[in-house]
Amino acid sequence: MRKLAAVCVLLLLAACAGGPKARYFPPTASVQELRVLDDGRWSMALLVQNTARLTVRVTTIEATFEIEGIEAARLTHPLDLGISASGVERVTLEFNPTPAAASA
Repeated sequence: MRKLAAVCVLLLLAACAGGPKARYFPPTASVQELRVLDDGRWSMALLVQNTARLTVRVTTIEATFEIEGIEAARLTHPLDLGISASGVERVTLEFNPTPAAASA
C-alpha cells in the first residue's frame, strides 16, 4: 500500500512539471521620430516593444545609431522601464551627434 501511495505521489508531481514554458524574446526598438533641436543636439523617440508573453524590465538602452552608413552616435541610456506582455513604450533620448553626422 505504501508503494502504491508513493508511486501516486510521484506521478502527481511529474504531471505538475509539464506545464507551459515561458518563452522570452528580447524587446525590440525602432525609431519613431528624429528631430534636430535648436542647440544642435538631436532628439530621438524610440518605440520599445515587448514581444514576450511576460512583463519585462528594461534597465539600459545601448545602441549605435547610423544614418546612411555614417555613425551618428553611440548611445548608452539608463532606464527603469517595465513593459507589459506584448506592450509598447515610447522613450525619448537627446544626444550630441558626431560631427560627421551633424554636417551631413
